[in-house]
Amino acid sequence: AELRASATGRLPKAPPLTVAGLLDAYLKHAARYYRTPAGRPTSHVCTCQGVAAAVCELYAHRPAAGLGPLLVKDALRRWANQRLTRSQCNRRLSILKQ
Repeated sequence: AELRASATGRLPKAPPLTVAGLLDAYLKHAARYYRTPAGRPTSHVCTCQGVAAAVCELYAHRPAAGLGPLLVKDALRRWANQRLTRSQCNRRLSILKQ
């Protein structure tokens, strides 16, 4: 219906997905997927929320397609400056890759 109603005969372009939108979608997925047998969210969900908050602070309005190695390196540097251990930084990095 949108295609027929458009003046150009093409669908209107959707706005680009932002980092905040991508992380919001992933957090919704994580809340449904990572559950205990009793149905409660696991600690992984809480960790994902922390990573998402930190990354959103830096890059919320950037296009998600632009979230590359240099921006990830900035996030790692920030976590290191917060005195997180290497294993904590690596865990957050693996969550960010997901």
